[in-house]
Amino acid sequence: MDRHALIDRVRRLDPLRVDVLAAAVVTVLALIEAALTDVHAPKAATLAMVPLMCAPLAIRSRAPFAGTLAAFGVLLLSDALGAGLDWLFTPVAVAIALIVTAAARGSGGRLALLVAVSLAGCAAVIAASPNDDANLGDYLWGTTMVVLLPVAAGRAFRNHSELAALLHERARSLEAERDEQARRAVAQERERISAELHDVVAHGVSAMVVQAGAARRIVAAGGDADTGRAAIAEVEATGREALDELRRLLGVLRRGDEALALAPQPSLARVDRLVARLRDEGLPVELVVEGEPFPLPVGLDVTAHRIVEDALGDVLRRDGSAATTVAVRYRRHELELEVADDAAGDRADGGVALRERVALFRGDLQAGRRRGGGHVLRARLPVERGAA
Repeated sequence: MDRHALIDRVRRLDPLRVDVLAAAVVTVLALIEAALTDVHAPKAATLAMVPLMCAPLAIRSRAPFAGTLAAFGVLLLSDALGAGLDWLFTPVAVAIALIVTAAARGSGGRLALLVAVSLAGCAAVIAASPNDDANLGDYLWGTTMVVLLPVAAGRAFRNHSELAALLHERARSLEAERDEQARRAVAQERERISAELHDVVAHGVSAMVVQAGAARRIVAAGGDADTGRAAIAEVEATGREALDELRRLLGVLRRGDEALALAPQPSLARVDRLVARLRDEGLPVELVVEGEPFPLPVGLDVTAHRIVEDALGDVLRRDGSAATTVAVRYRRHELELEVADDAAGDRADGGVALRERVALFRGDLQAGRRRGGGHVLRARLPVERGAA
């Protein structure tokens, strides 16, 4: 259970039940203390007054001010009857707890009245005490320990509670905002993927039409059977590739046809142009290509370009002057993309949108801080050579 959930659970507890339970427990403890302590008073009177002194705890949350008045009233009655409650720790602690709660709940005139009543009550209890040696020092000590310090503690508790509630609400708001940003990023990426579905399918279908037309002409002209079979095999291979792309992209809601981009289809082969354009705009970015480039499936090719484009766009948003390196690594059965920069801060969405895209190709994406400062985004996409 996280801290926020624990705080909510504690706040949902019924205050009245908690106070009644606390009053019962404190009453038992006070009775034990009274039974074991010599307060120079009739034991029966002391034991009889203990429940009356602890009872105001049951209304601590509902009416702390009234509970404080009741507690001082019981202490005065105890001194009048010679019960000696003010010699015991637990009853005095009850009065202190009530003052702390009342100070935390009160403000303005109500708080001033609480202090005045508590000081008067404390003075009355000291004056009514059978201790003939009571003096001004006893009064100052008693009022400080029983009234002034508890009032200060109550105000500090109130300020802390208000600050904690504010921070708790702010943390919840930030968490909700992060979740909303992540959902929005995923939705935007799905829209962009769905728009690219048009390009992917158009590419595959166009190639199939051309290859099927060639096969038809070969057959119609009575040409070589092997050549015709090869053309038909090309149609089949292209169709299988298009189906693979459709399986990855279908199910994503697409925008209307009017929103489809008319620009050339994104491709890793054009990433050098992207890097050059951003360099012209002032971003110190370098492109490093490792390995021998090979043809990529259309959907994966588009995804690779989008990963680099998105990562560079994020660098621009964070720090348009950050030194950046784009690495494209062609492995035997894998394409690895890495964008590293020395900008401060992390991605706003933690790469959520790109993870959605990379997952379509059973790839892996990692984004975070790197040693020595800066940020790195690394994507690995499995590739079947010859599938393009």
